[in-house]
Amino acid sequence: MSEYLPLDAVRSFASSLRVLRGLVIDRVGGAGCVRDIVYMAQKGEIPREAILADGVSYSVHGIGCLIRVPEGREVDVDIDDGGREVFNSWRISIYLESISGDVQFSHRDLVLACRRLVEMGELESSGSEFFRISEI
Repeated sequence: MSEYLPLDAVRSFASSLRVLRGLVIDRVGGAGCVRDIVYMAQKGEIPREAILADGVSYSVHGIGCLIRVPEGREVDVDIDDGGREVFNSWRISIYLESISGDVQFSHRDLVLACRRLVEMGELESSGSEFFRISEI
């Protein structure tokens, strides 16, 4: 399997994460990042789940947040000890399934693609198999 295709899949996830996180942050008053949404929900300041303007929704789970738009595309991130949004290959697989109904890449393919994108400066490593977008 060509490295090009898993790289595109991870880049697509990262692009959607940027867009969807922006949509939910814009719609939750007082939130400057996904970490704020998670912390506010944990404190009971906002609901753990909500459907916001234009059908954008979020669901806080443990130390993470699933963000979904009406057409079904979804991204899921956890918050690491430093308060940063992190993801792993499982979350990329969930995203790929949400946009195509199919996941064509193995866990290993996606981890290797993430590691390659770390080398290229597009992602940062956050633990053995967790990653984050560099500019977030």
